[in-house]
Parts: sequence; structure tokens; C-alpha cells
Amino acid sequence: MKETKFKPAVWRTSLDGLREAIGRVGSDGDEANSNDAQVGLLSFDKGLSLSLEVPFGTLIDREYIEFANGVRGYTGGYEDVDAVFGFSQDGKWYVLKDAYVSNWSESMPGFSSQRIEGNSLTVSNQPISNKPAIKSVAVQFDGFTKWFRNFNITRKYEMKKDEAGNYAGCEKVVYEYEPPESTTLFQNDNLSITVAQSGIEDGGPVINSKAALSVVSRLVISYAEPTELEEAVQTVVHQMRGLVALLTGVYCSVDEVKAFSPDEGLSVDYYAPFIKREHPVSNDEVMHMPFPFPIIQDKIPLVIERWFSLCPDAVNAATILVSCLDGSIMSVDLTFIACASALEALSRVGVNQERFTQEDFEANMAAALSSIEDGEFREWLGRITFNRKSAGSLARKLMNGLKPFSSYLIPDAERFLRDHRLCRNAYVHRDGLESDGVLKGEDLYYHTKAVWFLCYAAILNLIGISPEESLQAIEGSHYEDGAISQIRRQYAK
Repeated sequence: MKETKFKPAVWRTSLDGLREAIGRVGSDGDEANSNDAQVGLLSFDKGLSLSLEVPFGTLIDREYIEFANGVRGYTGGYEDVDAVFGFSQDGKWYVLKDAYVSNWSESMPGFSSQRIEGNSLTVSNQPISNKPAIKSVAVQFDGFTKWFRNFNITRKYEMKKDEAGNYAGCEKVVYEYEPPESTTLFQNDNLSITVAQSGIEDGGPVINSKAALSVVSRLVISYAEPTELEEAVQTVVHQMRGLVALLTGVYCSVDEVKAFSPDEGLSVDYYAPFIKREHPVSNDEVMHMPFPFPIIQDKIPLVIERWFSLCPDAVNAATILVSCLDGSIMSVDLTFIACASALEALSRVGVNQERFTQEDFEANMAAALSSIEDGEFREWLGRITFNRKSAGSLARKLMNGLKPFSSYLIPDAERFLRDHRLCRNAYVHRDGLESDGVLKGEDLYYHTKAVWFLCYAAILNLIGISPEESLQAIEGSHYEDGAISQIRRQYAK
């Protein structure tokens, strides 16, 4: 989200207290004192931190403690509040949720001010609680408009002719935009997900040296029953952000969240420190998106339905894949460990992990124990309860199920699995890193890329996009074709 500065506001730790303070100011004309409300300056620095500076007085007090002799004193901490409420100079109502004091200073002249931070902020034109109920939420992701690609903008040139009837240049350029009806991506008994579009005329009311018309597409999530805003953000909004990232092949920032209350005319702007991209989605990334909407639109309802139904192992793996799309977050070895854990999680999905039936395992263990005379060794062996297939065999089965994608990406699967086992053991346990066969540098980088692509194809397969379709999309879009070429070269037979 974008860095935002807000107007000064008066604050209290309860909505009723804030209303009372504002009411007193309005009724008798006196300014609020420290017992009424505190003035605070709220900021959203670089879109990463919500902080409230209280220049004078104290908004959140320290906790009191009463000793056995009746003496009362301060503890080291501050009162725990779910939220603080503000009313701004321009008539906005603020709710800073999960508020906590992040320094130890009291606000007084000559010293630093009390600083309060929070995990999320809601802004509206009317008073709202710290748990507002909503009927819908509109979200703008970086790159989502270009993924949707239904722009509905036409450009017409009207040419002029000379006296001989020859074309003599352009006389007029006409831009036309007709907002389309909202497009439904998914719907069930609980919610519907649509895409709403709007045109934006850049440059303001006075056209000087240039004019431009742009289109913005937003994802709109509507609920059959009123839903708490925070719950909607933490579930469906985050889930759809992850799905859009995988379909576009780029890390998607959340640029804007606007919710709409069941109360007519009440809208709520939502701010939270989502991890954001370093740079906007580039034209090159747009050109190489593997699954833009026009290609996948017939499958979108099925894809979203299955995405919402993924098992915990698949959800954890998908979360890792999305985070790895921003390559600046982790070093190569840590990225490899993350991708390796995702591969291991996906290899367990829908698979019977028992190597033997429990009955056979117990019978074989009993036979083995009865044949051993050494009591100490027999006791050690009797504690073994691991009846699981090896991670290598599960990974091999997963790769076989992802053909032809996996066989195209990694021609020599056995060498890949051997390298993977050695690297995983070395980098996870940080032991044997100098041993022969443990990949480093460029080789480890492209091996990690190969693991990521295997997990990518596995997730897509779970949500209804077959390995054949994934391979066709990757080849057709030239998505990461440089990395794929290096992977194929590294694991050529």
C-alpha cells in the first residue's frame, strides 16, 4: 500500500469516550483537555508501518499495580487496548486496531512523544466500531488490471486529405471508453467474486500539455451475510492475492482496500502493512504472464473453488511459492530450503504415506526384535515407530504425476532427485556443505528454480490446471524462459 499522511485528529481509547469528548467540545465551546481526548498525528510510513504520535499528554496509560501495603505504582508495561479511536480535522473517523505503545516515553515538552503503533487502520465518514461488519470489499492489486486485460478502450483516427484526395495526416484522434458490466469469476451460497472496471481521466479538469485515459480493474468480494472486515481481509482477500500472484507469475502488492457496510452509503478505507513490491509490474512481466484472464476465463470458477478447498499442506506450499516470487526477500540457500519444504509438503497431498500396512509393520518389528539378543540394541529398535515412505520416493511419485511438464523441465529426473536429497540434508542441517555433490552458487540457484517450478505445476494441477496445460502456457508465454533453459541444460541427459 502507498505511503499516506493523515490530518491531525483527536483520539481516545473508546468510541463512546471519543463521542463524549467531541460532544463536550461542540456543546460548550471549550477545547478538549487531557481528560477528554489527545491530539495525535497518524502516518503510514512507506506503506509499512502505522504509527500515531501523541505530542502532548498520554493516550494509553501505564498499568497500575497495588502492593500489599496499599501503595500503588506503575508497572513496566502499558494498558492493553484493542483499538484507539480518532476524529480528524477533515471529519474522518479513524480506528487503529491492535494498538500498543512502542516506546517508553511520556509526552512532554523537551522529551520524545508517546508513539503508538497498530496492525491495521480503518477510515470512514461515520463513526465505526473496531470490528465493522461489511457486505462487500473492493481490492486493487498491482498488475491485476493488466492480468484482466478487458480494457474496452478504442482509439479512432480521422484522417484529412489534400486537394488531390491524398491522405495528408491525422486531423482528429478520438478515444472512447465504455465501462463493461462486472464480470463474475466465482459464486456460491456465501459469497461472490466479480471484477469491476472504471475509467480514469488523468491530468485533472484542465488539460495542458497531455491527456490520458486509463482503466482500473478491481476485485470485488460480496458476502451473502454481513462479515467482519478483518476476517474478510485475512481470509478471502489474502487468498485471492495469492491466486492472482500465481496466475500472473509476479508478486502482487495490495494497493487499495475499500469496504462497504450494510448501512447505506457507509464506506470504509482499510490500511495495513502488506509486503509490497519494490517496483510496479513492468510491461515485460505483463507480456510474459503465464495465465492471463482471457486464456483461463473458462476455468476460473473451478480454479477459485479448488483454491479455496486446498488442504493445509497445499496451502502452506502455495504461501511459500508466492513469497518466493519476490526474489529480493531471501538468499539462495534460504530460498532453496523454503522451496524444498514446499515440495515435501506437496508430495504428501493425497498420498498414502505408510510404507507397510500397520499390521505388517508390527508383525515385522516383532519378528526383528525376537531375533536380537542384545538387550540395549533391542530396546533402541523397539522405539522406532517410523512407518513412512521416504521423501525421495514421494517426490519421485509427484514428478511422475506431473508429466509432461516435469519431464520437459527436468529431463534427468534421477540426477535431480539425487542432487535434491544431498542439498536438502546439507542446507537444512547445515552439515556437509563442503561435501562432493552439494550444489552451490549458480547450480544451486537453478536447482531451486526447478523445485519452484515443480511445486508451481503441482499447485496448478490441484486447482484444475493440468500439467499439459501448464506446459503449454509456460511455453506460449515464455515465462521465465531463460531460467527454464538453464534448468534443462543443467539436467540434460
